[in-house]
Amino acid sequence: MNTKTLLNKRAIIFAFSFFLFLSALTLVNQTQAASIFDIEFPVAELGNCKNKTECKAYCEVDENETVCKSFAEKYGLNQGDNQNNSANDREEKIMKDGGPGNCASGSDNPEKTCRQYCSVQVNMRECVSYAKDNGMMKGRDLEEAEKVLKAL
Repeated sequence: MNTKTLLNKRAIIFAFSFFLFLSALTLVNQTQAASIFDIEFPVAELGNCKNKTECKAYCEVDENETVCKSFAEKYGLNQGDNQNNSANDREEKIMKDGGPGNCASGSDNPEKTCRQYCSVQVNMRECVSYAKDNGMMKGRDLEEAEKVLKAL
């Protein structure tokens, strides 16, 4: 088999594997409730706040309590729930250390910038390793991500 044919087969396998990976992510995102990682700024529901600080200030005003509670429930931001605290802990960790490749540093929307960073093939291994090491990816999600990395 010549080199050109081998490279074409590898490119096809990579493209197919990456497509499956993205499809799985999309399916997971569609079947789960909204999370903090789905928040995009500005947030119309919260007076068009442009970042987390502005949204927090908006929600500290008593008249906005009902809207803010609804928003918090929708995105899993209720402080009493351990799962939500875990999501908050993950966000704090990423903000503190900058995330994989320092993708969150200086960003108004660290989740979006880190997703963009991690969608680049050369960064995927680093991102999966970061998520695994910090307990952000477990079980089936981790297995699938590691399969994709092996395929790459």
